[in-house]
Amino acid sequence: MKNHISKILLYKTHWSHFSRVSGFESIGKEMTKNNKRRTIETSKKNVRKINYFFYRLLVKLQIINNPNKLFSPFNDQITNFLAHTILRNNSKFSKFILLAGEDQLTLELLKNTEVKSKMVLFLHQPVSWYKYYNININQLNDIFCIVVLSSNEKLYFNQKTNSKVIQIRHGVDLDFFNTIDITKRNKNQILFVGQYLRDFDLLENTIEVLIKDKFDFNLICVVPISYRKENLLRLARYSNVQLLDSITEIELLELYQKSSVLFMPLIDSTANNAINEAMACGTPILVSDVGGVRDYVNDDIATIIFGKDPVKFAEGLKEILSKDNLERSIKLRLNAEEILNWSNISEDLRLELELQ
Repeated sequence: MKNHISKILLYKTHWSHFSRVSGFESIGKEMTKNNKRRTIETSKKNVRKINYFFYRLLVKLQIINNPNKLFSPFNDQITNFLAHTILRNNSKFSKFILLAGEDQLTLELLKNTEVKSKMVLFLHQPVSWYKYYNININQLNDIFCIVVLSSNEKLYFNQKTNSKVIQIRHGVDLDFFNTIDITKRNKNQILFVGQYLRDFDLLENTIEVLIKDKFDFNLICVVPISYRKENLLRLARYSNVQLLDSITEIELLELYQKSSVLFMPLIDSTANNAINEAMACGTPILVSDVGGVRDYVNDDIATIIFGKDPVKFAEGLKEILSKDNLERSIKLRLNAEEILNWSNISEDLRLELELQ
């Protein structure tokens, strides 16, 4: 089939909490694989190159408007200036502009009709995030296309904006994240990964139930030190709890492959990298029933529990750890291959964009 997308501008930022096998960059690479493309990456190093006094002069002269009123709390004035300048100057050379919304979308860009008319905006946050920060959703009208990662988001943005909304799944590197012999998993090893939108209270309370019941288990928590809550300090008192920080992709892969279960107590969710990575590794999953979780896993392949009752979650962990889970591991991997292949996801999105 002839590919009609001839020119794509991929505007991306390096996120320190994502590795080379995770995150938004994968779909950008797939979408631009067979196209003439230009990729622009911003980072703290790029931002430091901006002459701050020159920037302040532009603000004073009102060449940059409303510098303190930004679309996202993730942005700052320098980001606003940098993103608007780069995309304004490059949009005329591109048919589509791919960018991550909450991290890169600024108020100045939302005022630029030329950029908006070509913008393919990837939004990653759950609906609760937009309500929490009082984001003015009307600002997202007249964008060429909004791409979301869960059915909850799709419903919300369809109701709140006049922009085209497409739902995709957040994929995973299926070659890197893979299964091993189920017999090589460490017996009763519980794995917890990440920090964002994790329910640390539920994690702590569930583990306390297991300890009170004198259940035999080991817990490994992979959480950056700068994001750790006091809940982890209290859990660290126990000899069967281990906290890890700054591990490599290979070390993370081995943890998925050797753990008996991934425990993901969540506050909210769209797509969750840890769930997708564990799924690709065939690792049994126990997760909170929130947000877009059921867009990725169902009751046939994962244990999904509604509410915050730690006793229910503890019983769920006990049930998983009491079985060999071979059949479930196979189903998890097959599901990942079916729905989380970045190549298939990007091709479906490409076709959607061409039909508009």
